[in-house]
Amino acid sequence: MNAQKIRDLCTKHRITLKELAGKIGLTATGLQHILQFNSTNTGTLERISRELGVHPGYFFDDFVIKSDKYGVISTVPPIISESYPEMSLANREIMKDGTEIYKQLVELQTEKIKLLEERIKGLEK
Repeated sequence: MNAQKIRDLCTKHRITLKELAGKIGLTATGLQHILQFNSTNTGTLERISRELGVHPGYFFDDFVIKSDKYGVISTVPPIISESYPEMSLANREIMKDGTEIYKQLVELQTEKIKLLEERIKGLEK
């Protein structure tokens, strides 16, 4: 788990770690322990991710959703609002910027796939 991502999201959302701890049912000391040791249980990680508006896998450096038939890996998480319908309206607004970035990444990956498909067709001739 990459605890720095939790800190970064708190900064982005303009909430303190103490506030995050309270919102997810932990003490500030409990959250500091998680951040210090980069480890927690899945239930706590889900509460953190829900509060910060990201997929739980976001906190892992090797976060991978899928690999296509050519081995091209996509690290784009599912649409946040569909994954977390209970997310606050304010958090959804904040996530729109991130969603636009993900859309651009998907477009780039799609272009790479087309190039790879063309190369494969050329090799098959």
